Amino acid sequence: MTFRKPVLKESTVSANANMPVLYSEIDPLDFVAHKSWKCLPSQGLSWLARNNLVPLTVDEFRLAQRHYPIVFSSDPQPVPLALMGLAPGTNAFISDEGYVSGRLYIPAYVRRYPFILAREYPDASELALCVDRASGLVGDFEEGAVLFDSGKLSDAGQRILAFCEEFERAAERTRLFVADLIQHNLLIDGKATIDQGAQGQQVFDGFQIINADAVSALTSN
Repeated sequence: MTFRKPVLKESTVSANANMPVLYSEIDPLDFVAHKSWKCLPSQGLSWLARNNLVPLTVDEFRLAQRHYPIVFSSDPQPVPLALMGLAPGTNAFISDEGYVSGRLYIPAYVRRYPFILAREYPDASELALCVDRASGLVGDFEEGAVLFDSGKLSDAGQRILAFCEEFERAAERTRLFVADLIQHNLLIDGKATIDQGAQGQQVFDGFQIINADAVSALTSN
């Protein structure tokens, strides 16, 4: 059985303009073609070690801001991002082996991986549960949690679907929040200068932040 490539609903910062961050080979799950597929538990986050920006939802701001700065992409439709490294391809919180530094809050976007909801074709009325085949976490393995049982999603598959659906609801709330920021001109270009001692200074830019002065002026009116 062959599949059409799904049409991704969300807009996220990515090195590949056609794919969201972390994803590279997204296909819809099918109870016939993938009836024996299982999902392996992740033994670390090595696949996150080379990503310095991770999308966030507005629901996560309260927890995420305790662990790392929150910035916004400079796209026409900005995306909130957890800043996890000061240079592309780096992550100050995840080692190359995938070990997490301390009691780090892991964004829902990461916890959802390798699954995602997407439309199988442009005019589809519903989103389909899809998976990144390149993740190495889902496939025809001897071990792992089964995704299908008797021609339908297993209990584990239903939990995955429910998490992805809740993520989509949070993502929609986030899009509305960002739209309000844009409407009231509350985003400005950001820049951070890091003093690296003998190595000089490193400038990190290409992102947006909330203009605190504009927020104060708005709330005082």
